[in-house]
Amino acid sequence: MSNKSKLILLLQAGIFFLILGGNHLLVAQQGKVLSGTVSDASNKEPIPFATVTLKKSLVGTTTNASGEFELHIPDSIGKDSLLITFLGYSFKSFSLDAVQSRLQVSLTPTSIDLKEVLIRPLPPTYYIKLAMQSRKANYPLDPFESTAYYREIIQENGSFLRSHEGVFKTYYPAFQDTVKNQSQLMLFRKANDLTELAFMKKERLKDEAKDKKERRESSEEREAG
Repeated sequence: MSNKSKLILLLQAGIFFLILGGNHLLVAQQGKVLSGTVSDASNKEPIPFATVTLKKSLVGTTTNASGEFELHIPDSIGKDSLLITFLGYSFKSFSLDAVQSRLQVSLTPTSIDLKEVLIRPLPPTYYIKLAMQSRKANYPLDPFESTAYYREIIQENGSFLRSHEGVFKTYYPAFQDTVKNQSQLMLFRKANDLTELAFMKKERLKDEAKDKKERRESSEEREAG
């Protein structure tokens, strides 16, 4: 085999590795990777699906079922702040320059009093004109791309029926463009053995028992009052 053929095979093998499992290595080399865990400050329980994003850039993610996250930040992003939010909790913000290790973030539960809103009926044409005038403010002027993680779990009566997960990249054109959104599936995995998901049932039963205990204690406090 010639040296040229060997080089082509090596390049093909390297590309195959990046597509299947080494994609995160490529991203890590091109930027910074932030990781951490988000939990409830009152009971130390993890907070799933909390929003983790940058204030000034279209870069963000959410925590998984265990409250963990991993955010890849390109080198092109300069000074910015990491913002962590979840409904019903006070937000927390960190300067990117100050984050040097894995984050352990505790959010404090809070309540927000909404101000009174007075709604007056206006003709439909008013809202249509207002929406047309706000298009440039509400939609991006330039095209952009996003990389997202998708997971689907279906269960019935405590038994898991299906589990899929994947990573896909989507191209979003400018709002004036007639081209539609274009998505490309990068990675996909299907759970062939659903018994692998049995550990989730234990966590779900634990959460249900916790909710029942809290409702019982709340009911006892009301009766005592």
